[in-house]
Amino acid sequence: MELRPATKKDYDIIFKIFSEVQSIHYDGMPDFFRPAKRDKFFYAYFDEVIKNEDKHLIIGFEKDKPFGYIYYLITKHPQNIYRKEKRIIYINQIGVKKAYQGRGLGSELINHVLNVAKKEKINKIGLDVWLFNEGSIKFFRNHGFRAHNQIMWHTILE
Repeated sequence: MELRPATKKDYDIIFKIFSEVQSIHYDGMPDFFRPAKRDKFFYAYFDEVIKNEDKHLIIGFEKDKPFGYIYYLITKHPQNIYRKEKRIIYINQIGVKKAYQGRGLGSELINHVLNVAKKEKINKIGLDVWLFNEGSIKFFRNHGFRAHNQIMWHTILE
């Protein structure tokens, strides 16, 4: 298994994984999420991710075949009236192709981020997960993630 940072040359790989992940979200909340499209929004988003030194998009390969990616950012939150100053890693997205799931490869992506946190002396890793995505919730709980807050929505008009 190999993990390496993504480049613009990896957009075919990124889109294939992104489209699988995005379809879960679109199927779960089609009024909120867009279907995956390789359009100007896709390119603008991932161009910005790849060029920003605080954002990290790591692609995993097994026997030279891409199986998934993890996109995370390292941020520093200044102290304010509510919170103490804190450096955190926030996992924005993780995706493993369906054909590779259940083989511990997603765990390797999480372990990569855990190792970065240890190296950088960061003691908090955060992420959010949609409640309809029960498989991901179970996966994250199995890796030590616990809910600390909940965002609630009220829909006025459809």
